This record gives sequence, C-alpha cells and structure tokens, in this order.
Amino acid sequence: MKLIKLLFIFLPTYAFADMDKVCIIDIQQTAATKKDWQEVYNNDCFRNNILLIKGVPHDEQSLFIARLCRFDRNVERSKNSFTCVVYGKIRDL
Repeated sequence: MKLIKLLFIFLPTYAFADMDKVCIIDIQQTAATKKDWQEVYNNDCFRNNILLIKGVPHDEQSLFIARLCRFDRNVERSKNSFTCVVYGKIRDL
C-alpha cells in the first residue's frame, strides 16, 4: 500500500514531456548542407516540442503543418516561417 502511495506521488513528475525545447529547422540551410529536413526532424524533434520551420513560403506551409503539427494547439504563421507543437511521427499524405 505504501508503494502505491509513493508511485502516485512521484509518477506524475515523470509523465510530462519536455515542452520547453524548441526544435528549429531551416529548410534553406538543410538544402545548402545537403541534409534532408526529415532526417533533422526525426533526430532532433520530439512529441510536444515547439517546432519552428524557416524558409517555407506561405503557400507551401499547409503541407508541412498537415504532416508535422498537432491540430489541438496553435499554429503561428508568417511570410516565410511557422511555429507549432510537434505531433510526433511524420504523417503520410
């Protein structure tokens, strides 16, 4: 019984994801260094991180948002970049 009480006290502190990490992907920079942006995303971005993608024209952003972002969180868009909360794995279109 004491073990169960201890689990209820300490378990919630480990159940939360690291939402303070910002994952930045610059599409133009990854193209210049011949890296695939998907490789950078898979290695550096984790569920519930904040994702900042630079170098994507406004009319192409919706494709990235549909594949990478959570839809129950805000998406902020500008002319050449956007931010959102990472969904996790890349969705297929």
